[in-house]
Amino acid sequence: MTIDQKLHDVGLTPLEIKVYLYLLENGISSPPQISKSIHLARSNTHYILQGLVKKDMVKKQNKGKRFVYIPADPAVTMQAMERQRKMMEDVIPDLRALYKKSTNKPVVKFYEGVDEIKQIFEDILKTKSEKVIAFASTATLFELIPDYFQTRFQKILKQRGIFFQRYIKLQILRKSARDEKKYVSIL
Repeated sequence: MTIDQKLHDVGLTPLEIKVYLYLLENGISSPPQISKSIHLARSNTHYILQGLVKKDMVKKQNKGKRFVYIPADPAVTMQAMERQRKMMEDVIPDLRALYKKSTNKPVVKFYEGVDEIKQIFEDILKTKSEKVIAFASTATLFELIPDYFQTRFQKILKQRGIFFQRYIKLQILRKSARDEKKYVSIL
């Protein structure tokens, strides 16, 4: 994974990454120098620099009548991110209380991708409910992500005494799908 990808995963935009990496490589720079070097409009450069200053990744300094920008030590940036994470942890109980108040309405959620499927099952493990009803092809899921289901998920399910129950047999679904194909082909 490249530095760009890692910084993107941390939450930086592609333009923030360009500006930040430029400053790390070149040191103290003015907005015109940065915008000219990375081919970015000066107004965008100012806007991106303001965001990086707010994230404690860049420091702003007066130099005569103008401002220059200096990259912060990455260790200092990490400390700032840790402080933000800590503040978020402190506010989580209040946010969860608000979230629980608003979840009394039926909600339909759509999930895409393997990571989101794993998140669904992690949520199932966290639930206090005695019964969770879900519609999914467990056989397909077990084939799609076998390492996840055969290790972590099934182990916890057995510990908690949770079992899957099929309401419709796979053969019935296959027959139904074949019938629908015939029906579609007649149209």
